[in-house]
Amino acid sequence: MNKRKNQSKPKQKKLNIRTLAMVGLIMYFCYALIGQQTTRQVSDSEISQLETEISAARSRLAEVHAMDTLSQTDAYIEKVAREKLGLVLPDETVFVDVTGR
Repeated sequence: MNKRKNQSKPKQKKLNIRTLAMVGLIMYFCYALIGQQTTRQVSDSEISQLETEISAARSRLAEVHAMDTLSQTDAYIEKVAREKLGLVLPDETVFVDVTGR
């Protein structure tokens, strides 16, 4: 009769230490995964910003190289001498506007 009483009652599931450890481990991995995704999004944003800065720097470098090449020509040197320094060639006649306009 004792056997029948045990069989008629529904079995209750007990949480053992292994089950709790597995649930805890799964929760930790989920937490770590979410943290890594957030870190990756921040890193991707920084990479995108740095690539934009690199592109702008390369463009500026190309301009500097072009200006360096241009500044070594005689025509550019003569242009700067005339416009910024007010120099003229020896055989040129200089006319000065004295009216002040």
